[in-house]
Amino acid sequence: MRKTIRVSLLSLLSMLGCAKLDRPPIPPQVSFYGSEVDIRPQDQDLDCLIRLQFLPPREGMKQAVFYLHRQFRVNSVTGSDVSDWSFDRDSDSPVAFMPDARPLSVRFLSALDTRNGTEITFEYGGKITEWSEWSPNVISADWVELGSYWPWFPFNADHGPFTFDIRVRIPENYNVCSAVWGEREGADWRFHQGASVKSMVLAASPALVSRRFTRPRRSVTVHSLTLSEDTVARLGDDCFRIGSLLSRWFGKEESSSLVLIESGRAQGGGYARKGLVVLGGLSDSGYRERREGYIRYLGHEMAHAWWSGASVRDWQDWINEGFAEFSALMLVRSIFGEESFRKRLENKRQNAADTAPIWGFERWDRSTPEKQQEIQAVLYDKGPVLLAELEERLGSETFLAACRDLAGHVEKNTSLLLEVISSRGGRDVASWFETQLRIR
Repeated sequence: MRKTIRVSLLSLLSMLGCAKLDRPPIPPQVSFYGSEVDIRPQDQDLDCLIRLQFLPPREGMKQAVFYLHRQFRVNSVTGSDVSDWSFDRDSDSPVAFMPDARPLSVRFLSALDTRNGTEITFEYGGKITEWSEWSPNVISADWVELGSYWPWFPFNADHGPFTFDIRVRIPENYNVCSAVWGEREGADWRFHQGASVKSMVLAASPALVSRRFTRPRRSVTVHSLTLSEDTVARLGDDCFRIGSLLSRWFGKEESSSLVLIESGRAQGGGYARKGLVVLGGLSDSGYRERREGYIRYLGHEMAHAWWSGASVRDWQDWINEGFAEFSALMLVRSIFGEESFRKRLENKRQNAADTAPIWGFERWDRSTPEKQQEIQAVLYDKGPVLLAELEERLGSETFLAACRDLAGHVEKNTSLLLEVISSRGGRDVASWFETQLRIR
């Protein structure tokens, strides 16, 4: 009976309140999600209607695999080219950073072509009460944070970037935010992302307050839960300052706007997406008394605007995290001085002692607490230590030029980094750095 009610509710939403979403022109090779989500935070419950204009990443696809949280119940998957589908809720997750994801396989009547693609409509819902302890995605009465760590929408990173339009229905006392500015339309919220991205993040809370700051050619929006107006204003100023320094070092940032969300989670840490930074554990007293640590925390996530594009599924992830963390240390050095920089670097050197070499380390071996701790040390301590040594060998200006060369590539890996070092600093330096990666 409940399943029938859900389908009826979503159908009713489609008939009432202009629930049919606009379809903006699709940039070549970019899919588009037209999404309607009904969130009931008190019940930890979601109902979703997703109309995906799917452009396959390669010719000849007869099956597409998406991922959804294992507690969802899929009511239907339809489309003129869809032959059948299956949702394997009993399997293990095939993606390490999405432990609660399960494969939703959609098979087509004939092979798809990359020029026209096809439209797929998904209807599903469920009560989401389980997620890994480190998951940044949660749903509760006080705080809702939806993203791809436990995918709330049919997601597969291998399908490439996309644009989206989301309509959110939620109790009226909740405010909702995303990586783009939202508009309230009656009882609903509406978010439209016209630039291609790789994630759809939604956050909501009755306590959420939004402030936007603007400067020439740049804006910062802060969505906060507990912070005072003064702290929010200081955060905004620091975002502008950090963005200016990072742009000077690594090249002009692609996006001229930044959204910062104060998360209501107790665990899960921070993360970054295109034009978006989400941070947990913020407080007024912390920002006053431990500002250096907050700058490092904020700077690391903002630096991912430049330091992403390496695989997160294997050891190459050290490029993403090692460079972002060293960028954060560079910010500490620029704002708080050389002594603060050296002190943090020495702590990292001690933390990295007796850990596995970066080259080929097991990125997702979380079998024991010791293994998990070693992964953290290799990514966030050893990587920055080696980059500090590389900066000393190359000199600051040559090092920054090499960083700009690497940051300019959408896809990154260690082989590319070594080529850049060789080009800027010579083969001897590149050979030395490769040896450090292999033996340290």
